[in-house]
Formats: sequence, C-alpha cells, structure tokens
Amino acid sequence: MNLNKIVQSPHKKFGDIYATNDDGDNDAVSVEIDLAQNAFGNASQYHSKKKQAKEKEKRTADTSQKAIKSVEKATKEKVKDLQLRTEIAKSRKVLWFEKV
Repeated sequence: MNLNKIVQSPHKKFGDIYATNDDGDNDAVSVEIDLAQNAFGNASQYHSKKKQAKEKEKRTADTSQKAIKSVEKATKEKVKDLQLRTEIAKSRKVLWFEKV
C-alpha cells in the first residue's frame, strides 16, 4: 500500500457541482490523489485513467456486438439446416422395415 495516496470524495451538498460525469448524471466520483505529485500531475493521471476506461468500454461494446452478430448468424444457419433436414425427411418415402 502506498502511503502517499489518499482518496477524496466530494461532499454530498457539493455533489451536483463537482461530481457530474459526461452523461450529466450526478454520480459521486472518488478521486485518488497522490501527495507526491502536483495538481497537474494528479489531474493528468485522473484524465488518462478516465480515457483508458472510456476506450475499454468502447472496445467491450464493440466486442459484444460482434459476439451477438456471430451468434445470430450461427442460429440462422442452424435453423436453415434444420428446415433442410425436415424437407428431406418429408420428401423421402418411408420403407416398410423402417420405424415411423
């Protein structure tokens, strides 16, 4: 554990001023402050972490969309294959020795 860091949370009465995010929601945001750095260093570290989190969220959304599309495609192929099998089974004449 690093002793030069503290976590600062905004007070509830100042929450709507200091704790707004990009969506305009008034969520309280806890900020980790490194006492060994100056204000610019802490701010740049906070914004770089925020940027990384936003990029990760975008990558996750893109990956989930790709996964959904691939599952939909596989499902359509399975349905098509099942329909083809039922058509083949209907068109084929059942022989006398086969179980119905």
